[in-house]
Amino acid sequence: MKKTDGGATIVEFAIVMPLLLLLMIGIMEVGVAFYDYLTVERSTLEGVRTASFTGDDLYADCLTINTIVDSFPGGFLDRVQQIEIYKFDPVTSQQDLSKTNIWQYLGGDPTDCVNSWFTLQTWPSTVRYTTAGPSQPLDIIGVRIRMPRTWISNFPPFTGGYTIDEHSILRLEPEVFE
Repeated sequence: MKKTDGGATIVEFAIVMPLLLLLMIGIMEVGVAFYDYLTVERSTLEGVRTASFTGDDLYADCLTINTIVDSFPGGFLDRVQQIEIYKFDPVTSQQDLSKTNIWQYLGGDPTDCVNSWFTLQTWPSTVRYTTAGPSQPLDIIGVRIRMPRTWISNFPPFTGGYTIDEHSILRLEPEVFE
C-alpha cells in the first residue's frame, strides 16, 4: 500500500459501512421478529391442545389461559393484545364470532383468571359438545393470540409495526379418567 492510498481506503469504507450496518440491523430485526412469531405460534398450539382435552370442564378456559401463560417467556404476556378461545365452524371454515371468548390481561397474577383478566364470554365451556351423536359432531375449538409488534430500531426499512395474529384449531377430545 502506498502512502497515497489512505484516502481511497476511507472512501471505500464510507461506501461499504452503511451497507454492512443495514445488513446487521436487518439480521437482528428479522431474528427477533421470527422469535416473537415462533413464541406466539407455539403458545397457540399449546393452548389449543389444552382446550381440546379439557373439553366441557367448568374451568377449561382458565386452564387453557394458564397453559398459554406458562409457555410465554418472561415479560411476553404484557405485549399480548388478546387471547381468543372460539368455536370453529367447519361449514364456513371460519371462526364463529358469536361463540368467541375474548381474554385480555389486566395485570397481576396471570394464573388468577377472575381478577387479572378482562373476559368477554359468549361460549361457555359447559355447553361444548364433547361426545358425538348422530346429529351433532364434536365441536372444533380454536385458540387465537394477537400481539402487536413494533420494530426495535425504527431504522428504515424497519419502521412502524404490525400484528402477529396466530390461530390453531383442534377437535374437542376430552380426557376421560375412569
